[in-house]
Amino acid sequence: VLELPYSKPDPVRVEGRAAIKEYLAAAFEVFRFELTLTSMDELVGGDIVAEYTSEGHVVPTGRRYANTYVGLWRFRDGRIRATKEWYDPMVAADAVTNR
Repeated sequence: VLELPYSKPDPVRVEGRAAIKEYLAAAFEVFRFELTLTSMDELVGGDIVAEYTSEGHVVPTGRRYANTYVGLWRFRDGRIRATKEWYDPMVAADAVTNR
């Protein structure tokens, strides 16, 4: 499961490996960036809360894209089973705006 509660215009929830892969492939046609982990805390049961930043650009506009994120990563049997990620949707919206 991939959840992006701050996604605009509506929150995103995608279930299943194939659907998530398709969703992310489309997103990476627009956004190209590298993530840098800035903080990580392990929760009871092995899940983690991480803070990270992005640095990159928007392919259609060439504009810089830099955002901050908080992600909740849930694991089962050593594999990711769910991710919920919060980021600043206004930064993303501004980056894709042609001006």
